[in-house]
Amino acid sequence: MSKKEWKSKWKPFVEAREWARSSGIRTWEEWREAIRMGLKPSDIPKTPENVYKTEWQGWGDFLGSKWKPFVEAMKWARSSDIRDLGEWRKAILMGLIPSDIPKAPVIVYKTDWQGWKYFLRGGKHHRVWREKLSEAV
Repeated sequence: MSKKEWKSKWKPFVEAREWARSSGIRTWEEWREAIRMGLKPSDIPKTPENVYKTEWQGWGDFLGSKWKPFVEAMKWARSSDIRDLGEWRKAILMGLIPSDIPKAPVIVYKTDWQGWKYFLRGGKHHRVWREKLSEAV
């Protein structure tokens, strides 16, 4: 199969991105799971970053899941009363992290990252968060 034939079997980039954004898939990990479960249409490639190289601007653009800038995410984290990585993990499991803040900020914000202590800074002790996190134990 020629490169032209191979490319012609895929939807155009704009249509593939439109489907991806409407799918509810927000992360690369969720994309991989959707592929594993057979939820992706056959005319959208498993590796869109390879097929649509000239149009590709990253997974956030493709899935429509742009993250808050680091400082905004850090402000939210510091106000959340999540004090350490263990509590961050509990908050993820409970669905308490907003969808525009990455579950793995250490990876997404790697150029700004200075550690969990800096990112969370202990936060203010909000009663609601304390109650939600203690229920998870």
